[in-house]
Amino acid sequence: MVECWILGTRFWEKRAPRFCDLIFVICRLTGGKTGPRVHGPTELQNMNVDGKDIRPIWLHDDEITVRVIDQRRLPHEFVILDITTVDDCIHSLQDMVVRGAPLIGVTAAYGVYLASLTAITQTDPDTFFNNACRRIKAARPTAVNLIWAVDRVTTAVASATDPRERVRKVRIEAARIAEEEAENCRNIGQHGVSLIETLHEQK
Repeated sequence: MVECWILGTRFWEKRAPRFCDLIFVICRLTGGKTGPRVHGPTELQNMNVDGKDIRPIWLHDDEITVRVIDQRRLPHEFVILDITTVDDCIHSLQDMVVRGAPLIGVTAAYGVYLASLTAITQTDPDTFFNNACRRIKAARPTAVNLIWAVDRVTTAVASATDPRERVRKVRIEAARIAEEEAENCRNIGQHGVSLIETLHEQK
């Protein structure tokens, strides 16, 4: 989901270095009262690490932690936050840790995933899950992608009667949304570079 920034800066970095920050702001994806845990800038220094592009959100290998790049700290710092609860997800949405419609939607989808995980341990899993989804949707009422993503995931798992089966289905749907949005952003970046090049040549 950061492909648009990467492609934009490749063109501008040699032509107008000071303009790179502006390109980044335009193109980047602009996903508890206690905030997510912080992994400092020393953990990952670049958007491209050992030849691997780092997305602004991903499910950690432990399958219980969602990691996001803190958009508030860019472009001067690269900080990763751990989201492990619904409260963490809501904090990330409300405090602008994640920005941009696609990233907000994916964060919400993974928030539903975390809700499904926690629901397993509750006395009434269904009630907990449904309430958690409502809380996520209320985090930013004007964010269309947020509401769309939560509704899409909950619709996809509506037939799951077992809480553990719901977890599996939610994870699949959240990952599907993430892949779709990543591809959409990649296409925006690719088309955007040609437009920027054309404008540069004209001026």
